[in-house]
Amino acid sequence: MPTIGQYDFSGQCAPGQAWNYSGQQTFSVGIFQWIAGSKKPKKSAVICRVKGYTLKQSAVYTFATQLCEDLNTGKRKPEDLQKTYTVKE
Repeated sequence: MPTIGQYDFSGQCAPGQAWNYSGQQTFSVGIFQWIAGSKKPKKSAVICRVKGYTLKQSAVYTFATQLCEDLNTGKRKPEDLQKTYTVKE
């Protein structure tokens, strides 16, 4: 079960996530925080997005993972984030 207060990412249209948009060249994942729900933790609104090419999805996931790790360890603050990050590698 997710920990309340921790940051994570997800993407409904991300390749491999029941993805059926074969003509799509880019995708994004949203960074969010786990917050208290009535019975279990739930996702907050997305605080920023990481986007990139579907053929280079691992670079997008790596960047998003590092961003969440920085938020969770206090190296970055949510208010200091850009609205969108574009990964081109």
